[in-house]
Amino acid sequence: MDIYLQVLDDGRLTDSRGQTIFFSESVIIFTSNLGTRATDSAGRPSGEKTHLDAVMKVQDPAQRAAQVTEHFVTAVREFFIHEISRAELLNRIGSHIIAFNYIDGAEATGRMIAAKLRDIETNFRDKFAHLGHRLSFSPAVAGYLLDRHHIHIANFGGRGLVNAIDDELGGLLADQMLWAEKHGLIDISYVVDTQTHGGLLCRRT
Repeated sequence: MDIYLQVLDDGRLTDSRGQTIFFSESVIIFTSNLGTRATDSAGRPSGEKTHLDAVMKVQDPAQRAAQVTEHFVTAVREFFIHEISRAELLNRIGSHIIAFNYIDGAEATGRMIAAKLRDIETNFRDKFAHLGHRLSFSPAVAGYLLDRHHIHIANFGGRGLVNAIDDELGGLLADQMLWAEKHGLIDISYVVDTQTHGGLLCRRT
């Protein structure tokens, strides 16, 4: 916390050897799950999750969004002032507390999954363009991931999404690429689809 004070106050950081790093041309972003916790940093029960669940039941979208923002900003302030007693750090942050959109349902989770699958396709194409390999996902894959992991993603956010997709696709794609490398194959189109009895499969065309 003292290091953060030096960075936010002076805009520079000096290590034990006297080397100084300047932050004058930097943007510093602190991210946190404050506001979604069931327990605090000491393991004591916290009312954050319960209050957030109540806020998410507000029917009016504009009112719900305003209350979500208020909830998260309040949680951050309570953390610095009462939980860790570092109001001086909160003063350096000032009013620059931003509450991002909360993942509040299957629709939002579905959009995140679709965006992540597009990223995987793009990264795959860039990485294996020299071999002519291509990757695509059938429309059913996004629905499968949503049905299977929506609760985990809702609880753990973007990191939960990445972990869920890595668990499902990591080994599947790795096996295909190792097989192609072993047999010296190029110019393969990989299509990931769902199986009738559950799970995912990867076809080569």
